[in-house]
Amino acid sequence: MTPLKYPIRENKKFIALLTTALFPPSLLMTPLAALAVDDGSQMADKFRVNYAGYLPQASKLGIYLAAENKGPIEWSLAGSDCKGTEDTYISNDKSSGDSFYQIDFSVCTGLGKNLQLVVGEAKSAPFDISSDPYGAVKYDFFSYFKDHENRATFNQSVNDWAKGLSVTFSYVKDAGDNGAYPTNTAEASWALINMLETYPAINTYYSQNKAGARTVYDQLNILTEQFYHVFDHGGDLAIAKFHANVNDTYAFCNPYKTGSCISAPETKATYATARTLAGMARLHRDYGTAQKASDAYDRAVKAFDAVWGKPVVCNQEASFGGEGGYYPDHDKTSLKRNPQETGDHCVADKNNTEDDQFTALVELYLAAEKLQKAEAATHYKKLVMAHPRFNEASSYWWGEVAMEGGLSLLSNESKHSINLDELKKNLLIKADSILAFQAQGYPGVTWDPNSTRWNTGDKDNVDNNVRWGSHRMALNDARIVMAAAEIESARGDAKKTALYTRAAVQVLDHIAGINAVNLAMFTAKDYPFIENAVTRTHDNANLDDTWSGKLVLGPNNWTNANDGAMPEFGSLPGLKMFALTGTGWASREISIDGNASLVPVAYFATEIAPVILAGGTSRSTQEKIIPTENPTDPAQTLNSSAAPKDNKSAGAFSPFYVFALCGLFLAARLRKKSV
Repeated sequence: MTPLKYPIRENKKFIALLTTALFPPSLLMTPLAALAVDDGSQMADKFRVNYAGYLPQASKLGIYLAAENKGPIEWSLAGSDCKGTEDTYISNDKSSGDSFYQIDFSVCTGLGKNLQLVVGEAKSAPFDISSDPYGAVKYDFFSYFKDHENRATFNQSVNDWAKGLSVTFSYVKDAGDNGAYPTNTAEASWALINMLETYPAINTYYSQNKAGARTVYDQLNILTEQFYHVFDHGGDLAIAKFHANVNDTYAFCNPYKTGSCISAPETKATYATARTLAGMARLHRDYGTAQKASDAYDRAVKAFDAVWGKPVVCNQEASFGGEGGYYPDHDKTSLKRNPQETGDHCVADKNNTEDDQFTALVELYLAAEKLQKAEAATHYKKLVMAHPRFNEASSYWWGEVAMEGGLSLLSNESKHSINLDELKKNLLIKADSILAFQAQGYPGVTWDPNSTRWNTGDKDNVDNNVRWGSHRMALNDARIVMAAAEIESARGDAKKTALYTRAAVQVLDHIAGINAVNLAMFTAKDYPFIENAVTRTHDNANLDDTWSGKLVLGPNNWTNANDGAMPEFGSLPGLKMFALTGTGWASREISIDGNASLVPVAYFATEIAPVILAGGTSRSTQEKIIPTENPTDPAQTLNSSAAPKDNKSAGAFSPFYVFALCGLFLAARLRKKSV
């Protein structure tokens, strides 16, 4: 599992930018359809397609709604010579209630703009088949973090448990309510740390392609600053949440009516702190300074030691205070849906904090190896391998994080000595189950739609498998499938590598339009070629939703939310429990762990998958990028924000490119005259 270069990628990027500047879409083509409005009317369309577009060699699926199975249907791709028949019909899909043909037009590999799927007289909205279907919006997915940066002072504590405490730091606003939540921030941080350790070229990918963007490492420094303040109260446990908007309607913080609110400390947030700082210690060693690395590591060890072998401290609702979710130690029992009431956050369960403990152990072990702390590495290695969650392959999110430890071990396999054969076997089994669930209906349903695992004895029979944050759940499963592609790539099995790669791309297809609500589930105001994109989110930092690239958390049939914009609880199948109007938080809220899950999958789908599907290999598509200034002297400091070194070949034009651009210009001029 080691990192190909992109020999002409810089040329291609430069040419693409120049071509767009010289020949805007309005000059080169006439739009085939008006942009749809995000108001529910899009539901009447018979088709569901990826509105950003498709990669030439990727699987290409389109949904054609049909009330009955009429046997094989003929389809064609308007704007090309491609056509075929399809007989894959899904009746009354459990997650959506839809019946449809799943049209596979993967045989259509030619590039094209404003293409449309056609069945009979029905036509889909236009889309492209392109080597870069998402364009610059893929950089905006990461800009989410910079856009939501904030600096605030928190000086009130719930029930005055820390009266007089005042804490100030920079952070990335967690969600629509703008607080700073260590447990959720740990999730977002891990997603970016893991992607940087898996594909190091991503560090400067955004900063080199979008003006003002930070490197991934620099963004992580801001994202994780709060973990240096969760112990400012002087105790052993980390503060669970920092709230920004206390009020007496939905954000209570006894005895306060306005202002900020600091939650009481707990075990889960302490493990979150330990694993995040251990991960950052490794990055500081590569991209920062040895001193920063040592400091982060020492803090991580201290946090872990404060909870290892100690009784679990778990907060109930009254100890959190403020707005937003409570990030309980065990989410399954924290909310009774019907009748709605707060449940028990602290029921004993293997995910009440055993999973957090395991993942913190893994991150500390890898940090000890990275920092060449041999004795500590030996100690943590034994604990990792003896832990009951070792070799587990399972879906993950902030309530169940064991898989993150496994993925960290895989991404750093060349840097440690633990045998991962059993983990790889289990992960491939898990990936195969994800692919099987995808085949049952919409490609973003990566979970068992018939599962009873979330049942708690509530007085309702409403399906609860489309979780709050369903998009995050699907994208995290895609990350598991990406790891399966990595494993098969390292084994030299090109067929299986491509199979898993296409499955991961299909999850992004779901996010970009192949879903039951018929929306691209991220804002794209700057990209009119992406039709049916979300125009409204629940985001107090950007009320007019002018920022592109914000992912909404998605359909949600788990939460009986008292959200007036949502359909009545239990009235629709899970994938249609989505606010078609308004900005209801239960489905349209944004969150750092949502975009943090989107960034790795989008990067893989747009930068790694094309090489794999063209016959290359996975991590061999990247050159291992460690700064050449990597300090051997602990006092030496790296400047990760420094301008990239000159690349004299980047952007160079061959005579062919000049000739081609002249031809494009002439063709555009002739077309303009003929219109």
